[in-house]
Amino acid sequence: MRRPFRETVPYLLYEGGEASRFDETAIRAGVRGILAVMESLAMLRPGRSARKPLEPLVAEASRWVRAPASGLLHMSVPLGSRVTANTRIGAIVDPFGGPETAIRSPVSGMVIGRLNLPLVHQGDAVIHVAEIESPGDIDPLIQKFNEDISTST
Repeated sequence: MRRPFRETVPYLLYEGGEASRFDETAIRAGVRGILAVMESLAMLRPGRSARKPLEPLVAEASRWVRAPASGLLHMSVPLGSRVTANTRIGAIVDPFGGPETAIRSPVSGMVIGRLNLPLVHQGDAVIHVAEIESPGDIDPLIQKFNEDISTST
């Protein structure tokens, strides 16, 4: 007797890089993560990698910051940056000479996504911030991650 197809299947979704582009760092991080998960599930023999696993930085929530006005977007912070609440993270400029509108982070944390297109409309999602209680921990972890990923093959 076949069981009805009602069961949920747990899954892990990795998103990295930018749409329609190959990002070597994001690909290396994804492959490394997939292999680590497979090892922990006993799908691969343990010890495949001699590297010590990176300590995860856990964010319990994240928030998209939306454009407060329409115009040309100038971002001040790159991906992986640490931001604090009320920090200026960019600006929207009126192409016809109107006032500049500052974009500020509503929370402290780390930039995990951002819009790369220069033209925005009011309400567009511009930057994605992972909320992290102690953002001072971010810089050393990002540096260690970049060192480990750049040396992995």
